Amino acid sequence: MLRNELVVLAAWVDGQGGGPRLKEECRRIRDAWLRVLFSQKEEITRRYVRYQQELLLEIADGSHEPALLASALELNDFLLRHFKAHLDPDTKIPRAAMPGIRQRIKAAGASVRGAIAGQFLLEYLDEIEHATHLTYREQDYFFAFCDAVVAAAEDQQRWIDMLCRMNFNHSGFCKWYQARLEQQIRAKGAKERMIFLKSQLINARAMPHATGLAYDPALPSVSEQTATWLFLLIQEETEAEQKIALHVTVAQLALLIRLLVEEDFIATQQIAGVLRFFCAHFKTRKQENISYSSMNKLYYSADQFTAFAVRAMLQKMVARTNKTFFPI
Repeated sequence: MLRNELVVLAAWVDGQGGGPRLKEECRRIRDAWLRVLFSQKEEITRRYVRYQQELLLEIADGSHEPALLASALELNDFLLRHFKAHLDPDTKIPRAAMPGIRQRIKAAGASVRGAIAGQFLLEYLDEIEHATHLTYREQDYFFAFCDAVVAAAEDQQRWIDMLCRMNFNHSGFCKWYQARLEQQIRAKGAKERMIFLKSQLINARAMPHATGLAYDPALPSVSEQTATWLFLLIQEETEAEQKIALHVTVAQLALLIRLLVEEDFIATQQIAGVLRFFCAHFKTRKQENISYSSMNKLYYSADQFTAFAVRAMLQKMVARTNKTFFPI
């Protein structure tokens, strides 16, 4: 069972005394913690330290007595110095420690704000600088980020490499990075595009990043998000190559499908499924990838010009049928 070393300090928060022995009690607590550090197995030490960390946070955030609050923060600093590897990085920083940390954050942010480019990076700085509370992970990541910004200077590729290494899996960065790759993809010819996509997928999967470092540990890494996105693009590109080409416009195709459905040639009332099938397996002269939304809109809004073209096609088919099977 984990021992509560802070029971006397907790009693002081509740106004039950303990004040005269405050310094002596803090010394006893530090000694007790150090004994555990050198006498227990790693996993037991980790559980013990995190339990003390949780208790200490409750005392620090619940105390309004200056001497006790100062002692709680000193004990917290002691834990950070001697037990950093065992602490829970996702624990909230004590509220009373935030003013000093916020000053350091603003100073660090001001030193790099002029050097960064990209709205998502400015949003990240604002997010951290105006946060009412932070975890130790968020604090450490921010200071590491600022140090990396200085090292990356103004070279865009170094910026990208730095953000990937730091696993800056911020949605703004991932979207920006994908948009940048998309521009390069569009500039390639049909044959070069697949080669480029596959090479970028290999690069994304091999993308190095520091272990345990992330803007948000709950989200997939930059490497995973980029690789998934590229894999889906490759699938779409492969499917596009296998699609059947039609010499009609999307509007004409939509009307033809509508006629087939309304005349009961396609025996289903699930219009959405039919439209999605045609989008997935067919392409027109001008559109390799037919979007469902545009197909759905055109299905219900055919104009007379489209109807005229479709009627001409159908009449041509009738004429061919007559000529082939009913010759005069």
